[in-house]
Amino acid sequence: CDVFDLIIGTGTGGLIACMFAVLEMSIQEAKDAYVRLFACAFAPETRTREERGNLLKRALEDLLDARPGPEKNFSPCRMSAMNLKDFEKLGRKCKLCINALTAISVANTSSPVLFRAYRGRSISVQCTLLEALLASLADVDSFPELTLVDNGTHQTFISTSFGYCNPGKDLLNEVASLFRSDSVASVVSIGPGRPEPIAVSVGQDGFVRAVIEHARDCQSVSEDIEKRFSRHPNLYTRF
Repeated sequence: CDVFDLIIGTGTGGLIACMFAVLEMSIQEAKDAYVRLFACAFAPETRTREERGNLLKRALEDLLDARPGPEKNFSPCRMSAMNLKDFEKLGRKCKLCINALTAISVANTSSPVLFRAYRGRSISVQCTLLEALLASLADVDSFPELTLVDNGTHQTFISTSFGYCNPGKDLLNEVASLFRSDSVASVVSIGPGRPEPIAVSVGQDGFVRAVIEHARDCQSVSEDIEKRFSRHPNLYTRF
């Protein structure tokens, strides 16, 4: 990615961010790879979550390892097996950050966990890029949750797709820790917004209420960012 210095995404947005920031795909390449990957993971539709999860894992491994990766003297040489903190050694122009929720953060409606493919000021979960993608893509209906062991602690991750779809505030916090506060030239947001996770109760009624609440508040994060940059009307763009 030659345009942006940092991309942050959640769920499928995290996958797309990886395609641009790490795999350095063109828009058409990313589109084609996205369609192939999920066609593989969801065909046939009668598969269980666990089966779809295994298919997704293999498809992601193929996607990551098919692109030019580390040099032969770099260990590991497969991109899917690389630890996130080592991606800076590849010299990519754009930094990547992926987020996901833990079971605890869902229960407490707290902020998501950030998986940084760079060394930031804050402590980041230590895992591979493949694990970060699987954690961010896990959801109630499609793919199983992912449990990682970080510094001896087990954490179970799920997608933020239900209740924390807009990582815009996380992006700005990361920018503040990585760059000068006056160095922001452009912020582009693609997708919905939500100020905090939604607590989804069990049962169909709770699910429907969560969908309605999500729809009502999907503009919140975007509106907050617009206010923040109100003196710079051309700086923030949302699609």
